[in-house]
Amino acid sequence: PAPQVPFEAFDSPAQEALLRSRWGDARALADHAPRAAGPLEGYLGRVFELLGSEEAAEDLARDGDGLSHEERLASGRDKALHRLLIACRARAKGGHPLHTEEQLALLRGCLGASPLSPTNAAVLADLFEAAAVDPAHAAAAVGFALGARGLHRAVTDSALRAMLRLGPSERLALHRALLGVPAPGEAAPATRPPLPMQTLFALCVSELDASVAPAVRARLAAL
Repeated sequence: PAPQVPFEAFDSPAQEALLRSRWGDARALADHAPRAAGPLEGYLGRVFELLGSEEAAEDLARDGDGLSHEERLASGRDKALHRLLIACRARAKGGHPLHTEEQLALLRGCLGASPLSPTNAAVLADLFEAAAVDPAHAAAAVGFALGARGLHRAVTDSALRAMLRLGPSERLALHRALLGVPAPGEAAPATRPPLPMQTLFALCVSELDASVAPAVRARLAAL
């Protein structure tokens, strides 16, 4: 048989052509897209689109476990998502940290695929650890995770640890965004953003700037 050429050995246009040739295969994209040299967010969007559509349902169900079609489909989706998360983690820890749009695409997709299995939640949570994200581009994803309702607790816990690693100015900006507190010179938002209880209680035991502490007390008083 002809020797197999590693996907990483192809140049970027060839990698894109190969991935486009498997555009309807969620499992193939989950395995190989995170190994591509270029930006990842477009491929992530396609994987999550397939996971939630009927287009790939038959293949996913064939890969899943269970007695009924619904059980096999849910299992197959969970397995494909696990493959994607493992590949993204390997990409990040292999020297290519996920950048802002890639982090957000992954988080939004996982939120849409909730509830996550404990195994997948643990892998997603690991992506927030210091070695897996670009520290200069972590604030937006941390803010998304801490403000989102429905993410697994393990993911929120990891995002809280990542928040503590932000610089003072970034952390203050994040606190203001989560609590709806305007920066000096900015107009106050018309409505306060909803805040998950886990995030609110974490802020209660955090070191807060004087400009945001009253907002935390007001949220507690409103409970």
